[in-house]
Amino acid sequence: MFKKIWLVLITLIVEMFLFNAAGQADTKQPVVLFMYDSLNIDNNKAENVYSLNRLLVSTGCNVQMMQIDEYQAGELDDDKYDGVVTLINWPEHEQSNKALDEDRLKFNGIQIHIGDNMNLNEMNDINGETISYHQREFILKDPDRKVEQHLPQLDKLTVFDQLSSDTTTIGSLKIQGQDHEYPYGIISRNQGYVPYYASDDDSTFLLATLIKRMFNLPNRVNPPLLTIGGVTPYTDLALLKKITR
Repeated sequence: MFKKIWLVLITLIVEMFLFNAAGQADTKQPVVLFMYDSLNIDNNKAENVYSLNRLLVSTGCNVQMMQIDEYQAGELDDDKYDGVVTLINWPEHEQSNKALDEDRLKFNGIQIHIGDNMNLNEMNDINGETISYHQREFILKDPDRKVEQHLPQLDKLTVFDQLSSDTTTIGSLKIQGQDHEYPYGIISRNQGYVPYYASDDDSTFLLATLIKRMFNLPNRVNPPLLTIGGVTPYTDLALLKKITR
């Protein structure tokens, strides 16, 4: 019985892969370097990393995933990558990689920063006023889907205000009990920014919109993505290898 179940799952994976490849055959897949600071397992946030990787793939990106502290100088090259996406998943343990910072200054492709701890160069590329809030509860608004969601209290969230007129924004954030709204997703030329991402709320939909716009990907309905929960290299490496094969 066990073998039959896994055979069905593997068949579904192969069929969806072929369906996805056929649907995207006429569209060049952007090659993206996905950087993250930490799985943050202690705070149960590893799923943010895995889900963002799946989100990038589902929008049509060819993804190479790498942890920030493993980056080596020269890896981020215009001839190799169309963009770099950085997820800060554990902002309290701020990390920096000098080689990555220097290479990003020379990189001409798309750059998207997700989460806190933006460096000064990233802030200057956005060209606006930054405001950091601590221990506040925000409402995330998606006007296209006509959805509002109350977010849990966040230790810190950095938003932009007074943006230039040529900046594109996606969705909005506002502090509960206040009227002023701040943009959730920001696109300023080749620089993108969202201050917050979680795998289990509406930020996923807004971030997908930003990724598609920045990489000029078609806004079509994606084929279903099969997710097998509870199986990671930390729970059953042998089973994970079997599924992969």
